[in-house]
Amino acid sequence: LLPEYTPDEEVANRLGGLVGESQSVHRELVQYLAFEMHQRCSTQGREIDEDDLRQVLDNHPTYPHLTSDLITLTKQRGTLLEERLGQYRFIHLAFQEYLVARYLAETVRSDSGLPGIAAFLEEGPILDSWWREPALLVCGYLSIGTPGMAQKFLRRLAGLDPRPHEVAADTVIAAVEITCAAAAEWPTI
Repeated sequence: LLPEYTPDEEVANRLGGLVGESQSVHRELVQYLAFEMHQRCSTQGREIDEDDLRQVLDNHPTYPHLTSDLITLTKQRGTLLEERLGQYRFIHLAFQEYLVARYLAETVRSDSGLPGIAAFLEEGPILDSWWREPALLVCGYLSIGTPGMAQKFLRRLAGLDPRPHEVAADTVIAAVEITCAAAAEWPTI
């Protein structure tokens, strides 16, 4: 991009609204897709074929009618999601990880609170290096708008606040490591 480039917000809003008629619906859809792809683990979570993509979105109560729009937009123009020879992937793993973290911080938190995010991670993902960056990014995402929430999340993850269930020692160690790394990266938390 040249230095004189100025973003046209009207165009950005129009493009963002091509799926679900709003940027927010489009963003929620792709963060859900990123989360579902990430759950497939590092061996399969980077790419998804069109049939699986359709199945993932068709299984969500809100997105079945938007699946074709997302596929068409991705094939014609590409966004953070790209298509190559029938395989769909985010243009960089960092975007997928950020969207996963955003899904956890927004959707999982609204459904089951901060303890729900911690419980999800403690059920196994926190032991998998594939989930390390999304776990850290949840802390960073929360710290931007709600530093108090980020602190509460880290206290729960570190075990400083009581856990509602027993957690294995290796899970506790991994959770404390993530907490320490997040605290080092975001000293304002």
